[in-house]
Amino acid sequence: MHYPSPSARPTVGLPYRGLPVLMYHHISPIPGPYTVHPERFRAQLRWLKKAGYQCLGARELLAYHQGRTPLPGRSVVLSFDDGWLDNWVYAVPVLRSEGFRALLFVVTGWPCDGPARSGEESAASVADADHDRCMSLAGNPQQRDSVVMRWSELRAARKQGVFDLECHSHSHGLWWQNPHRDRIHRALEEDLALSRETFHRQLGAEPQQFCWPRGQFTPAMGRLAHKAGFSLQHSTLRGCNPGDCEHRVVRRLNVEDRPLSWFRRRVRFYSRPWLSALPALAHQHLQARRLRQQLGDRLNRSDLAASPFRLV
Repeated sequence: MHYPSPSARPTVGLPYRGLPVLMYHHISPIPGPYTVHPERFRAQLRWLKKAGYQCLGARELLAYHQGRTPLPGRSVVLSFDDGWLDNWVYAVPVLRSEGFRALLFVVTGWPCDGPARSGEESAASVADADHDRCMSLAGNPQQRDSVVMRWSELRAARKQGVFDLECHSHSHGLWWQNPHRDRIHRALEEDLALSRETFHRQLGAEPQQFCWPRGQFTPAMGRLAHKAGFSLQHSTLRGCNPGDCEHRVVRRLNVEDRPLSWFRRRVRFYSRPWLSALPALAHQHLQARRLRQQLGDRLNRSDLAASPFRLV
């Protein structure tokens, strides 16, 4: 995979402005990591609207990154990872009422069949489910339906114009359980193929974008994902996204349950490529160090020498 320098390819039409991609997991009144309260989420969307930000969908994001469409002034992308049931309960109504559209990255091995649940039924199911509990239940095939959106709910959210659905793998990164690089790559290829097949069978479409579980990948793995048919890949790296860079790994900003003033500063800061480049570079080096510490014994020296985060 090619990782060009953001500063080398200016944003089409607006060289001083980039695209912040916001990353959410849970919208819920249950506090916890990776969770934003529904009313705080609503306030964030209302501020974006008042400040004149346009929300790009999956097609617009891909066209922008491939240099086919200029950035239409102030723009932002909302993205959700995993497909948690609280997204159906709390995020969907807020997005619909405020007129916003978001990307949702589906772990295709998690959703179950069955009819779409009512808001009351779903709210009771996730009443005490913070992120750690959700992850624990999602790992159990007999319990994941209590915290993950069903296929019927995903289809309904897409039909309502709330979510553009893309891929977040089939197993949420279980290929890393293999002890050696070659086995990791084989397991990843199998997972990518299965995720695309399941996505097409359940949703009647081919996913174009892939989100790396936990943001863990190497350049070789990025090439495998591109070969599997994913035109755009999403990371957990902070930073701004200049346009006209096909095959670039998308940088995203984790949104926390903090006051609106914090949210405003983050969006404005990461809308400016020249301003956000230095902290983005620092974050990519931190991520690279974490990858070496956590997974170095399962990778070749060459994987670790060629950082997958050469994006600034």
